[in-house]
Order: sequence, then C-alpha cells, then structure tokens
Amino acid sequence: MRFLSVLLVSFASMLLLNTTFAQSISVTRDIDFGLGVVVDNDAQHEIVIAPGGGFTSDPEFIFINQPLSGVYRLTGAAPSQTIDSVVITVDQQLLGGGQQFTIDNFSVNFPAQTDLAGEATITLGARLRTTGTGVFYVPSTVFSGLLTMEVTLL
Repeated sequence: MRFLSVLLVSFASMLLLNTTFAQSISVTRDIDFGLGVVVDNDAQHEIVIAPGGGFTSDPEFIFINQPLSGVYRLTGAAPSQTIDSVVITVDQQLLGGGQQFTIDNFSVNFPAQTDLAGEATITLGARLRTTGTGVFYVPSTVFSGLLTMEVTLL
C-alpha cells in the first residue's frame, strides 16, 4: 500500500473586470482530494469531485479523509453584477515526493450574478489522475499544486 496525502494548498485567484469596485476572491475551503492510499499505480486511476459536493473514485483509492469540493467567495463587486465566466487554469500540477498527479476536467458552479451585497459563492470540482507508470507514491507525502481562478464580470 502507498500513502497518498493530496491537499491543494496553493490557490491563486485573478479577476478580469470592467468595473471600479475592488473585488477579491477568498478561500472558504480549497478543493481537497483527500487523504488515503493508492493500492495500484500500474494504470491511471482517478478521483472525480463534483462542484456541489460528493465524489467518485476508482477502487484503487482507499480513503482515510474523503475528497471535498472547493468553495470560494467573490466579494467587492457591484450588487447584482453579471458573472460572465469562471475559468480555472493549472499553473502547477500536484507534485510531491518525486511523483505527480494530474488535475484537470474542472467543473465550476456559480450564480448568474452577484447578490445585493456584491458577493457570490463559487464551487469547484475536478478530476485527479495517477500517473499509471507503476512507480510507487512515497508514503506520507503532501502533494500541492497551483491553480488560477479567473472570474469575468460584465
């Protein structure tokens, strides 16, 4: 058995805006692929987290702590401002202990517009895949990566 500790600890956010308000994105809960064991890396295996919560995974993952979707808070926008898009970009894949996981297939839930306080909650899901190379994941390793969230307001 291989211990796998996957925690996305670095999350960068960027706003593309056309307004004079001072917006920011804060982390309520970073997307977290859980803590557990990968029992086989001879083929690629995956965990898929839904943006609204819940996850599916291949049986090669045994979890101690279950994966959780990410929850982020947009503040400082104009009241009832339209949210045109939320785009996630991977700046650095999940690395640790000489091994890597691939994170992709992002799914994002966000409201059509900010609330009357100029705020919105954005939830994030994604897929995580093992390398499938047969190389073991180092026990008790924390894997971290870097994502950028780009929010476009109209």
